[in-house]
Amino acid sequence: MNKWLSKLEAAKNKYEDLLAQASQGKDKTQTKQFAENLMKRVAASVKALQNHAEKQKKLDQHKLTEAEASLGRNSIVVKEQRLQQELEEMQKKTSKFEKEAKDVQDEFKRVKEALRQKKDAVERTAPLKDDDGNELPLRGELQALGVETL
Repeated sequence: MNKWLSKLEAAKNKYEDLLAQASQGKDKTQTKQFAENLMKRVAASVKALQNHAEKQKKLDQHKLTEAEASLGRNSIVVKEQRLQQELEEMQKKTSKFEKEAKDVQDEFKRVKEALRQKKDAVERTAPLKDDDGNELPLRGELQALGVETL
């Protein structure tokens, strides 16, 4: 960009010199041709500067878009890592709850089995129901005495 600006400044200085020569009355035809050529070169330089500026603007826009996309990807990666950590924490909590639930279930099964064994032992010594499943009078008598029956 500085190269173009220095060329433009040099052309401007040369043009001013040619105008000064033309005003002094020296070879006007040659001065006029130099001035026209110089103006064409200046116009070409200005056009080149405009093209360069447009390309630079497009390049800057592309870099900006690329940076935005990169930021988007980076934020997605950060979010993904954060979600992964949350998932791992939730899995740890879930496995802890599952272990506690299994322990409670095992304890329930153990107590239920112990209760069933006690009930079987009681039924063997003093049956509370007959073979048809009807309650025997013994159960009512025990309940009247305040004895808990199963």
